[in-house]
Amino acid sequence: MIECVYFTPEVRCYRDGSVERMYKRSNHLGQSGKWIKCKFVPMNTGYIRIEIDGQIIKIHRLIAFCFLGLNNIRGNRKTDIPDHINKIKTDNRVDNLRIVNVSENAFNRNAKGCYFHRENKIWYATIKVNGKSIYLGCYDTEEEARSAYLRGKEIHHVRYNT
Repeated sequence: MIECVYFTPEVRCYRDGSVERMYKRSNHLGQSGKWIKCKFVPMNTGYIRIEIDGQIIKIHRLIAFCFLGLNNIRGNRKTDIPDHINKIKTDNRVDNLRIVNVSENAFNRNAKGCYFHRENKIWYATIKVNGKSIYLGCYDTEEEARSAYLRGKEIHHVRYNT
């Protein structure tokens, strides 16, 4: 199994999601050609990125391009999407990435009717009835919140046969 792929002669990628860059400048001892692990700048979207040859590239796209056969590193919004299986945008290990299309990527989103509140670290369940949101409770797990939503759906979204 290949552990390292050279994206360019100055940038190499690893299966664990890390990226190194070759720095060619000499240090005070005259040494040059040292590989240094890149420190990434997080984007406002939560994805981490690197600048290569003046272009900003998201790291998960770079890893998917090098190891998973992603066709276009810049991406096609409909068919060429690297997806984080565990939903953690900074976990760019090859084992945590897969290439999907738009509808497959939507499967990885949180269940309808529940959402995670990051500050409180808790799941909330809500349901809409006649355009108004009804609070169904807060829960420790996504499964509990999803169950509450489904119970609320049975109560509030009753269809009448005519």
